[in-house]
Amino acid sequence: MKCKIQVTLEDEQGQIQVEDVIRLDKNISDQDYCAGLSLQESKQLLKILQGKIVLFEAQAYANTHRDCPCCHTKRRIKDCRYIQYKTLFGTVVTPSLRLYNCKCSDNREKTFNILRGWLPQHISPELQYIETKWASYMAYEKTANNKNQN
Repeated sequence: MKCKIQVTLEDEQGQIQVEDVIRLDKNISDQDYCAGLSLQESKQLLKILQGKIVLFEAQAYANTHRDCPCCHTKRRIKDCRYIQYKTLFGTVVTPSLRLYNCKCSDNREKTFNILRGWLPQHISPELQYIETKWASYMAYEKTANNKNQN
């Protein structure tokens, strides 16, 4: 049995983009057959899906914020760099444009990173929450173990 999972992404203008996420070849007669998705397949699916969605959102954000808010002209591109956005499902590398500020703006900086306002910390709130929670447990466990040894 062959299974193909696709995602349909639609932006505010109604542009629809269909992308393949994953293809699975399942052999039902195989002795080690597991019904549904295995843990490895589900992790792979979520990682790929998260990457496609973040890339689509980053591109949509960049497209909607490329125009100067004062004079509404497209700002010139200086270069394109890549940022790493860390999520619960893995790190997503996304392109981020560096744009020149318009002459009409009162900003003193000559250039800026367009995704800085959208992803200022480069880490998802869910991952930050889990890391903080685990760190608090580790500190408590270490303190409790030291207290018991004394």
